[in-house]
Amino acid sequence: MRKKVVEPVPLSWYPIIVLSPVLALATNCAAHVAVARISGNSGPYRAIVRAAIVGLGVVVALTLIGCRRLALPRHDVVSLIFLNSVAYLALSFDYFSFVNLCLTSLRIRMLREIQGAGGSLAGERLGELYDDRSMTNLRIDRLVSGGHLVLREERLYSHKSFFLAIATFFDWLRWFVMGPKADHQGRGWQRTESNI
Repeated sequence: MRKKVVEPVPLSWYPIIVLSPVLALATNCAAHVAVARISGNSGPYRAIVRAAIVGLGVVVALTLIGCRRLALPRHDVVSLIFLNSVAYLALSFDYFSFVNLCLTSLRIRMLREIQGAGGSLAGERLGELYDDRSMTNLRIDRLVSGGHLVLREERLYSHKSFFLAIATFFDWLRWFVMGPKADHQGRGWQRTESNI
């Protein structure tokens, strides 16, 4: 009796074309980690932009290859490349916003402060509101009011471990993206005996 030969199922390119913005975003994230680790602390924006360009190349290549394999007309190829590139750039912008969330929130707060002051505020006053001491006091007040810290006898004590777990996760994430030599929050702050 002769064995039946099972032919491989041909790869359908439709799902790959449709998912190419998501696949490119995954490539963008992986490239961001790789570029950030290779380039060290040369600033977060350079790594993000380079990774976004890599992802854009992936989305264009996947869409173009898929369209060629499906023998689609030229106007469909151009339309799909444009559509997938726009979708990828939107996803990439979301990723950039997530990575840049801390700095963005501070900028938004500063703009709201200026708006609340009637649209104009002296640079020195804005600097006073957002210097290191006032920012630290503001964060401590928020942690105390949120119940994450407890103030007893002029000392602060950790109260809720959930927030600490989240902070630990983001420290690990920063280490994963930037590597073990990454400085604290990208500002050049290194833990030494003098600043502990």
